[in-house]
Amino acid sequence: MEPFLSARWEEQSITSGRTLNLLSNKTIQEIMMHFDEVIKNRSFEVFKHYLGQFYKSGTIEQKEKISNPFILPRKQVTPSFNVFRALDGQFIYNDYATGDTGDCVTLTMKLGNFRTRREAKAHIRYVLLTPQPKKFNPYE
Repeated sequence: MEPFLSARWEEQSITSGRTLNLLSNKTIQEIMMHFDEVIKNRSFEVFKHYLGQFYKSGTIEQKEKISNPFILPRKQVTPSFNVFRALDGQFIYNDYATGDTGDCVTLTMKLGNFRTRREAKAHIRYVLLTPQPKKFNPYE
């Protein structure tokens, strides 16, 4: 690498670092609050990413119950796990057999073995922002 390009890259990375350090805690909190709203509005996509494969149609059906994904690969005799839209608009899950209930962040924490909601939200950001490969459909 030429010295000019190397120096330019170092200058650019230093500048970027300074820009990141200038963000105040208040600004970071505002960004995280905005992302919480994004998660709330796109919670169906997160549930579909993790649970769509367990539904007969390949996508989440609100009235269809499935086996609890936390105890897979064992199937329940009477599936009792359900995903539905709450009054505030976001999707939540409820397992009538165990009494478990939660939002998409809680589901991500349990399925991904994340210790904190912050780690789970970082993974959700990856899921929402990374284009998912389209499944092959021979009839299209």
